Amino acid sequence: MKIAILGGTGSFGRALAGRLYQLGEEVTIGSRDPNRAHELATVLGVRGATNEDAVQGTDFVVLSVPSSAALHTARDLAPAIGDTPLLCVASDLRFTANGVEPGRYERSLAEEVAEIVSGPVASGYQSLAAA
Repeated sequence: MKIAILGGTGSFGRALAGRLYQLGEEVTIGSRDPNRAHELATVLGVRGATNEDAVQGTDFVVLSVPSSAALHTARDLAPAIGDTPLLCVASDLRFTANGVEPGRYERSLAEEVAEIVSGPVASGYQSLAAA
């Protein structure tokens, strides 16, 4: 399976790319910075590209960008993503004195992404950033 990980140079994307590659999947990590994507891809043994080039001819897309960039990235890449299934791993969270709270109460970030792209969207693998 050909998998594109958008935001693949971040901590989460990098870890997922490495694991999927170990499982024998054909992985491309995408980034806004093609040089950074190519450098990291060389280390991981995968392919590196711009986010837009990464989704070309792929079977599955992972949107692994920070929550603050998820909707913007989805809008920019929707034509390139087309009907390709997409997994959104970003979750909108606020860190308060009371702990971690949802950043939105009406709909999830993945539901908003689903309104932007034309293919099916799933939500999963959410995690709290170390920061």
